[in-house]
Amino acid sequence: MRTQTAKRRNRTARKTSKATRALRVILAADETDVIALKRRLEAAVAKDRHLAIDAGAVAALTTAGVQVLLAAAASAEARHVQFRLAAGGPAMIDAFGELGLADTIASWLEPAENSRVDDAAEA
Repeated sequence: MRTQTAKRRNRTARKTSKATRALRVILAADETDVIALKRRLEAAVAKDRHLAIDAGAVAALTTAGVQVLLAAAASAEARHVQFRLAAGGPAMIDAFGELGLADTIASWLEPAENSRVDDAAEA
């Protein structure tokens, strides 16, 4: 009896930990195909799991790419899904800063990344 109860608890714990882990979405170095980016982000948001966007390799981001990310963040918020930026490259931070959205990207950054936004905003 105890063994079955322990097995049930372990199964429940595994399901819970998987549900709370963030789904990592890695952005390419040159995210110029905004339609493909939009589809990838929509699919990720639809899974109702917290999102961790890895944009550390992004070397170029268009205004349309910024708009797609803003829309994905709004969709995630509407679904009560956390939208975080696990890594943001200087090009991405600059793209948001040039559009007056430094505060927005700062709110997505994980704590260790926040100092990079402050530096970019001051430059």
